[in-house]
Amino acid sequence: MNRASRHAAKIEPRGKLCVASSPSVVGPLFAAASSKGIVAFSFHKWRDGVDAIQRDHPGFTLEMGAAGLKHNLQRVASRLKLGMPPPPLPLHLQGTPFQCMVWKALLRIPHGATQSYAEVARRIGCPRATRAVGAACAHNPIALLVPCHRVVRGDGHLGGYAWGLRLKRRLLALEQTARASEK
Repeated sequence: MNRASRHAAKIEPRGKLCVASSPSVVGPLFAAASSKGIVAFSFHKWRDGVDAIQRDHPGFTLEMGAAGLKHNLQRVASRLKLGMPPPPLPLHLQGTPFQCMVWKALLRIPHGATQSYAEVARRIGCPRATRAVGAACAHNPIALLVPCHRVVRGDGHLGGYAWGLRLKRRLLALEQTARASEK
C-alpha cells in the first residue's frame, strides 16, 4: 500500500464508481471514476486497485471493467508509450481546499517540464508552504493525470514519489524525450 492510496480523499458516500485497468509501457494502469470524472488513477494491478478503491471509498458499488473508462485508459497508455501527454479527461478532484489548489497548479506544469516544490508553493501564493506542497503531492489520488511526478526538489534532485523514484524517473524520461523530439 502506498501513501497516496492510504490517504486518498473521500468523495461523497454512496453511489457507483466505475473501475478499469489497462497495461502500459510503465506497468499496469488502474482508474476509478464517478459520474463527475476520474477520482483515482494509479499504477496498481487489478486486485490491488480494487482493494484500494473499496478501502478508500466504502459504501460505493463498483462497476468492474467499465468499457468507457477502459477505453480512456487505453488512450492514456497509447499516448504514454509515445511520450505524449494524457488526453484531456474529466477529473473529480476531492481533497482539502489546499490540496485541490496544489493539484490544480500541477495541471499547469507543461508536459516534459518540472517545477520545484518551492516554485509550486510560490505559484499558489503560499511561498512558505513547500513541505505542505510535498504532502499534497504525496496524497494525490490521481497519479499521472495530475502530474505530481513533475515536481522535484529545489536542487534538481527528484525528491519523492508515492509510486517510487524509478517510475518517476521513467515518466519524466518519456516526457522529456518526446518534448526534445518536438523541437
